This record gives sequence, structure tokens and C-alpha cells, in this order.
Amino acid sequence: MSQMTAMHIPDGASAPPGGQPLNGGAYQVQLQATADGKLLVSGISGGGGGSGDASAAKQDTQITRETEIRDRLPTTLVAGALPVVARGGLTALGFEQITALSSSAALTVPSGATVAVVQADVADVRWRPDGATNAPTASVGMLLPAGAERVFDGGLSSVRFIQVTSGAVINVSYYQ
Repeated sequence: MSQMTAMHIPDGASAPPGGQPLNGGAYQVQLQATADGKLLVSGISGGGGGSGDASAAKQDTQITRETEIRDRLPTTLVAGALPVVARGGLTALGFEQITALSSSAALTVPSGATVAVVQADVADVRWRPDGATNAPTASVGMLLPAGAERVFDGGLSSVRFIQVTSGAVINVSYYQ
């Protein structure tokens, strides 16, 4: 039984006899197996390939690549961890959970934060973007149902929240 397959030929290796060239250094070859199902492999030489090429030049190239990656990482670690970069290229700055929502509550915005993702948990909450001067009440303000989340991307220090029914909690993640 024989079967067609595509295979990559490493730099410096010779093409397999009878192989049909494909894109990117690959060749299509017909594989053959013995009667007991063992694959017959022949016709490829050179290039190091699967056994690895541990030459000094290859090692230097790898060291250079890894050094470039290391040098792109932040130099300071926070609590022993790398900063998390969220979707859209935002960097996570912190998290808070506000449980005291029986009266209007403000966010505790970390320095540099420009975006907050707020999720209502347990019960519905209301919010107002002009809460510094016009606080929301249990019946006045924009509704954020339990389980829903909203992204705030400006004026974070003016946003205020209040529970609609007791026990509401909001979870907030901050980004820069």
C-alpha cells in the first residue's frame, strides 16, 4: 500500500527522488510500507534535520533570538509576575470588588488607569457617569443587571454605583 504525503526538506538537504516540489521547501512524495506495516524511508540526506544541528553558529543564532525576546519583556515585575496585556493591547493594572453598595459608591481608580470593566454580581446595580454631582439611586440611573458587564473608557473617577436590591457586588478590572 502506498500513500502520497507532503514533507518539508530542511535547508542543506537534498530533495527526495521522485518528489514533486511544493511551496516553501516542501515536496510531495509517495510513501511505501513493508508487508508488516513498517514505513520505508529513503532518498533524503544532509541538513541535520531530526537529529538536530548543534553547531556553534546555530547555537549563537538561538541565543540571539532568545536574548531579543528577553529584552522585549518588562524589566520590572509586579509581585513576581509579568504584567498581563489584555485584548486590544491594554495592560491590566488592578482589580477591586466593591461590596458596600447600599449607598452610592465610587471606583478606587489606580494611577494610570483609563479603562474599567465592571461586572455586576449577585444582584442588579445602577450607575451614573455624572455620579460625582448626581448620584444614582435604586430607581434612577443606568441599569447593570447581575451577570452583565460594561466597559468604561473615560471619566472613571466620576462614575458611581448603587445596588437595586441588597447584596449586590461589583467586580472591577482596570486597564491602561
